[in-house]
Amino acid sequence: MLQRTISVSTIPVRVVIADGVWRERESLVFDKTQVPGSPDPRLTHFEQYACRIDGPEYGSLTGQYAVCINYFDLRSAPTEPDTVHVVRSRGDLQEHSIRCLEVRSGQVLLAPLEYDRPSIPIDADTEIRGLVVGIFRPIRY
Repeated sequence: MLQRTISVSTIPVRVVIADGVWRERESLVFDKTQVPGSPDPRLTHFEQYACRIDGPEYGSLTGQYAVCINYFDLRSAPTEPDTVHVVRSRGDLQEHSIRCLEVRSGQVLLAPLEYDRPSIPIDADTEIRGLVVGIFRPIRY
């Protein structure tokens, strides 16, 4: 039987994802943590990065890492139902979150991963930064 070996490189953790937590831009750089990137061969020529997921609104995803590529490196326009890394800005403060894209009557909305919260429209202070292409879950032992 022929076995295929997949090489997986490590990628930097850039930010912490936490809905409703606004941080100064300079404080968003994470430590030197590296996690495995996506081994998907369709993504090998895209720069990948990771976001540590934190906060009760993410349920079982808390403590895991979203593996992302720059959104507009792959997509030319917001596409439903992509799961995305979103950055909202207020002056020198930023909030990073993971949302699902919805398109209703031509308007792009950001839906939370949990359905008990409302979708919000994209405005001038909102940037779709990354497309989530995988999740890394460290095993605790």
